[in-house]
Amino acid sequence: MGNKSKKTVLFSCKPCLTAMMPFVLAGSAFIVLCAVLGVWQVGASVCGIVLICKFTAVNSNGVTVTDIYVKSGKRTVPLGEITSVDCEQSFAGKLFGYGTVVICTSNKKLFIRGIPQTEALRNEISKQIDLYHFNRTCRQAEQARELMEKEL
Repeated sequence: MGNKSKKTVLFSCKPCLTAMMPFVLAGSAFIVLCAVLGVWQVGASVCGIVLICKFTAVNSNGVTVTDIYVKSGKRTVPLGEITSVDCEQSFAGKLFGYGTVVICTSNKKLFIRGIPQTEALRNEISKQIDLYHFNRTCRQAEQARELMEKEL
């Protein structure tokens, strides 16, 4: 048997390059401005922080968002904590095919911006949440059945 602790990624996506274009243009302008002023190192480091690349993965444990910038960060939201999932698209997002997925928990919101497959990501997260709750209900029913058998 394989390693059960390693979960299979069911859905993954990266941000749409079109969604990153305003950040790239603003970053490039900032680098040019800093180069003209003679402080190009500062401009390059600030733009490195501003240009964020994300990778989103959905598996049977939850949703994991990995931010890649000056230092990497990884956030995981367990499926049991998610209360709602929604999609948002601006006019430019509708035009170029990208949007934002908003994952709400009881105490925070996680925004996944610039995703080209917002509906597909939302549907996969919702499907995994339903499957999580179904499996949890089945486990509880099995535990109740085992307790009843012990009492008899």
